[in-house]
Amino acid sequence: SPVVVSTGDEAAYTEEDLYWLSRIISAESRGERVICFAHMPLMPPDGQFTLWNNGQIAALLQRYPCVRAFLAGHHHKGGAHRFGSVLHFIFQGMIEGPDNHYAIVEVYPDKLVIRGYGAQRDEILRWL
Repeated sequence: SPVVVSTGDEAAYTEEDLYWLSRIISAESRGERVICFAHMPLMPPDGQFTLWNNGQIAALLQRYPCVRAFLAGHHHKGGAHRFGSVLHFIFQGMIEGPDNHYAIVEVYPDKLVIRGYGAQRDEILRWL
């Protein structure tokens, strides 16, 4: 099963955060797929709801072929993007609309399956 790395929720990652993330991915990912989770997304590259140093973080993740996905929230309309080999999925905001929104993520050898509830849509995200 994939190694899951939980990353910070600040507006930007510090150099110390990036060093930690790099160390964790390289040390823990031997033969595994890595999925990163964060509150704020990295994509789209020019997005107003992304981490301030999103390009630097995305470039760091690209150095590790084991990193397959970056799952985030914050941008309430949601979305899906691919940057290099990394899938970026942004969950829809739970507070948008009258119903509770959430998702269950199923991890398979060849894909992620997002099972959405409320306004959160279903998605199938295939690894490259």
